[in-house]
Amino acid sequence: MTQGRRGGGGTKRGKTSHADIEIIRDPLWDNIRLDRPALLALDTPTVQRLRAAYGTIPDPTDNDGVVPTLSQTHGELIHAVRGDHLDTIGHFGDTSANPPHVDWLVTGTGFDRARFDALWTAVVDYVAIGGR
Repeated sequence: MTQGRRGGGGTKRGKTSHADIEIIRDPLWDNIRLDRPALLALDTPTVQRLRAAYGTIPDPTDNDGVVPTLSQTHGELIHAVRGDHLDTIGHFGDTSANPPHVDWLVTGTGFDRARFDALWTAVVDYVAIGGR
């Protein structure tokens, strides 16, 4: 799963958490209030990993420059990174590589060799243990 940048019109979104209600500020639906049972229902392993990786649940306009981030959550989430679509296949800026890597979609995510290696190590590990 990748998330390069927020889509849409530059409106500042925020999220406020309370003990019983969480308010997700969404540019399309304005405020969505989730009560405790709804939060618990949404607290899946995938949602937990998204929160750990991104600090929040991606909104419908988040994307990796090509694919909406939330469209990438089907099945088991193996790894989540901040990067664009082409970063994940090796097209990220790295002038120290020989030959130098070229960043085709410049999103400012800071995707680098360490993130690339962590992503593909997670994929290889998943396949090696018989993941689907």
